Amino acid sequence: MRMKQTAAAAITALALLGLSACGGEQSVEEACKIAQSTVESAQTDIQSSMSDPTNIEGVTEGLKKASDAVGDAEDKVTNKEVKTALDEFGNALDSFTDLFDGVKDPTELADKTDEMNKVSADISASSEKLSSLCKA
Repeated sequence: MRMKQTAAAAITALALLGLSACGGEQSVEEACKIAQSTVESAQTDIQSSMSDPTNIEGVTEGLKKASDAVGDAEDKVTNKEVKTALDEFGNALDSFTDLFDGVKDPTELADKTDEMNKVSADISASSEKLSSLCKA
């Protein structure tokens, strides 16, 4: 149950990011457009992978795919302000994804609850930062 709540927090953060993501020499609006399409795709990957939270391999694969997509968006965004916020989000998502490395059974995540809660808070905070930069 805790995993579903944490996963839901990550999905919510990605949904907020869908309204927000961004990066350096381009305008904030241009940077946000680049990130938004990537993040929407990442959100879909995560939601799809979470359809069966007992399938840890599927969840892990979805998270990695989403993390890679955000990394790709980071490479395309050059607006400094938005890039910083997107990098923070990407780092938090990477940390969340890393928690699933080597996990074969959902019960193994019970020992990682505190870490998952902290990383989920980091995802939410960075998502809020992006949302304020990339208002829809």
